[in-house]
Amino acid sequence: MGIMPKRLKDIRFIDQRALTLILDIALLLQESKEAEDSFLETVFARSAIANAALLLECVANSCLGSLGLPSRLLDDLDRLPTLSKFDYYLFSRSGNHIT
Repeated sequence: MGIMPKRLKDIRFIDQRALTLILDIALLLQESKEAEDSFLETVFARSAIANAALLLECVANSCLGSLGLPSRLLDDLDRLPTLSKFDYYLFSRSGNHIT
């Protein structure tokens, strides 16, 4: 079993977009909290919010990708809004829709 990195800079990512976005959000929020300039505070906060939206899209795409669907169908589903992707995933796994 490998040794777990103890420092953030020691972590190596291999196509883990969701984890990268989570770390970006956390660091941007920390920078926003520590910013002494109100303009920079809002810039960091807005960037964190934008990354949070990207994170939702990334997770929705990962959910759809886990279904093992044909690539053409995945391409069509990729055009759906994020919430619709989650609804498709939920329906395919449980027969229920988001209410």
